[in-house]
Amino acid sequence: MNFFGDALQKDPGFALAYSGLADANLQMYGQKKDKYWSERAVDAAKKAAQLNDKLPEVHFALGSAYAVTGQTVQAIAEDKRALDLAPNSDEAYRRLGTPTSPMVRRTRPLRLWRKPSNSIPTIGTTSPR
Repeated sequence: MNFFGDALQKDPGFALAYSGLADANLQMYGQKKDKYWSERAVDAAKKAAQLNDKLPEVHFALGSAYAVTGQTVQAIAEDKRALDLAPNSDEAYRRLGTPTSPMVRRTRPLRLWRKPSNSIPTIGTTSPR
């Protein structure tokens, strides 16, 4: 966390440093299970979004923070926003394809997992013999 703090002292407008700080706070929450860390993660991710909401990483951080605080609808919305910003992002598809709550039907993740394979170019082909 010191690394992100140092970056923010040098450039308080660095949105990716705030999203990194949010991720670091989520790591602390995962270790300590203290609400303090999840709240700090949400605050840092929201600050990142205020600074630059055009970065998918910002929306991933906010989605992760919302997910651990039980705000599943908002978490899914943030992951969808990240996908809109980066349509070929495997991370966005992975996040949306993971059933994080009963709200995500079992068939929906399967459709999302299949979708990116159509947009990724293949290298070389093999013909059946």
